[in-house]
Amino acid sequence: MKQTRLNAPIDIYKNPSSFSSEFAEPRKNQKGEYTPHHGIDITPDKCDSNPTEILSMQDGVVVKNGLQIGKNGKGYGNFVVIESLDGTGYMYAHLKSTLVSNGDSINSGKALGEMGETGAPGKKHLHIEKLTQEAIREIKKDKSTESVGIVGGTEGLKYRIDITEELLIAFENLASEYARQFAKEFNISINMQAHKVNDTNAVLKIIKKFLASLFDKKSKLTGIKKDGKGTTVMYQIDNKKWISVAAAIQMVKNGTLDGVIVRSSRGTIFLRTRPDNTPENNLNWSYKV
Repeated sequence: MKQTRLNAPIDIYKNPSSFSSEFAEPRKNQKGEYTPHHGIDITPDKCDSNPTEILSMQDGVVVKNGLQIGKNGKGYGNFVVIESLDGTGYMYAHLKSTLVSNGDSINSGKALGEMGETGAPGKKHLHIEKLTQEAIREIKKDKSTESVGIVGGTEGLKYRIDITEELLIAFENLASEYARQFAKEFNISINMQAHKVNDTNAVLKIIKKFLASLFDKKSKLTGIKKDGKGTTVMYQIDNKKWISVAAAIQMVKNGTLDGVIVRSSRGTIFLRTRPDNTPENNLNWSYKV
């Protein structure tokens, strides 16, 4: 199978959905302790009886298809783990039902099952984790269908990879594809002048709503890293993770990064302080380099 780019796990035209929980977001457990969220949650905008089909984001092989519920009645519920061609993998959890079996070869876009709330998550949603090669090796060793065989808690973060940026790009690619499809179907210019594209606009409104609601709150820049030439190479978000300049620019465009604006000069795109006289978002001196 040929390696493909990350595919969107949900058809957002059929099932408009939103990101409802971020990677590494603190969660309070039954002991009152805060532990990081190991993946990303996606929730349908309307939790009705319409099934939300879950699609594979990559080519690969199913290494575990099972049901995991702990002694406290909570867990991943029905889950599927797929090993990608590079040895890493993806886990899709809380599914209502699954459509694949262990050992199945999977192509990107293949239906894996239906979104659900097994494992007692309290609401219908898809939980996605990208797993390291080490985690996949451990999962393959465990032949039980009731375990995923990887560490939880803070320690477990080293077995997971943040795919927030990749998912953003995947959904934006899907949105662009819808725009092209509808423009072609209705013989509309790709410029999509408003007075000609009533049908296409209906789709774009759904897509825009989804992209605008990727996170419940807007993030803020809290740090900057520069190279030896003084060029910004990374930004820190909310005192947590570091992301690339390109990812930060994309967040501003999506409306999920506050306090800064996107500008360009001589072919270079960069971030500038929003001209609101607020010292807290001044990129020149407010953050540690």
